[in-house]
Order: sequence, then C-alpha cells, then structure tokens
Amino acid sequence: MPLYEGFLSSSCKLRVQKVELRVRKVELRVTKVELRVTKVELRVSKVELRVRKVELQVQKVELRVKKVELRVTKVELRVTIVKLRVTNMFLTPNFQVLFTFDKQSLHVPEISYSRDFD
Repeated sequence: MPLYEGFLSSSCKLRVQKVELRVRKVELRVTKVELRVTKVELRVSKVELRVRKVELQVQKVELRVKKVELRVTKVELRVTIVKLRVTNMFLTPNFQVLFTFDKQSLHVPEISYSRDFD
C-alpha cells in the first residue's frame, strides 16, 4: 500500500511507495538533572547476634569469639516520593526523552523519534 497516492493534474499521477529518513547527528544537551528523594525508610525487624565462647583471664585479657552470626530476616526499603526535574533540555520537534523508574534503579534516558506522514 503506498504512503501517498494522488493526482497532481488530470494527466499526472503521484505515487509515493517509500520514504526514507536518515539522521546522521542528533545532539541532546541536558544541563541539569535533579533527583530528590525526600524520605527513605529502612526497617530491620530482627537482628540476632550469637557469641559461643568468651574467655576472660585476670593476668592476661583474652577475648576469643569462635562464631559470630548476624542474621537479618527482613529488610524493607520504601521510597515514597521521587521527584525528577529536568530543566533546559534542547530537543528538536518529534524527539522524546523517556525517563523510566522501577524498583531497582532510574534509567536515563531513552531517546525515540517519531514522524507521521499522513
């Protein structure tokens, strides 16, 4: 199916099958990216410390710890408010910069270009 098909005059027909656009250089300048995390909450519900043997002598002070065990059963990290502010971004029309945020990290940026030939 052609992208465009029409008559320029009664004897001249124009049909466009393919339009190819090549961009050699795209320049993106981001002068300031500001990320503010206002609240970080860390909860440790259980900390267990076991010392099997402690030996203390009067002539010589000796401390022997055979086994030290530290178990953290639950670690919860909550980021309640994430503010991302991008100022002074120079882009040509039809370019988009997508900032995605998931539970592990912030991915910056993903650049996409779109153009409609309607």
